[in-house]
Amino acid sequence: SPHMQTRKEENSSCKMTVAGRLRISPESRQAFLGEKEIMLTRKEFDLLLLFAENPNKVFTCDQLYDLSEQTAYNVDEVVKAHIKSLRQKLSDDDSVQIKNVWGVGYRFCYNRK
Repeated sequence: SPHMQTRKEENSSCKMTVAGRLRISPESRQAFLGEKEIMLTRKEFDLLLLFAENPNKVFTCDQLYDLSEQTAYNVDEVVKAHIKSLRQKLSDDDSVQIKNVWGVGYRFCYNRK
């Protein structure tokens, strides 16, 4: 019923993924760093959500690339470009970081301040 739908929307704020100062709403596909909304592409959003849901977990380029649903000859370069762009968008706040794990891939870290 329409009434149920309205209630669901009211409750959707509960479904935030929070990693330190980063807050992500999968339903509205919005991400906030502190009070500021970060504008992300679809792929960047998917990557950031994956990272935020799995802090400190190391992801290989292949795992991250699988999210992108595109075919490319150089997986590492595609992922590297997305990570670089994400890092720029997160650079205002050093409490969240995407770190290189040499020879493996990337992991997401945040300060629990």
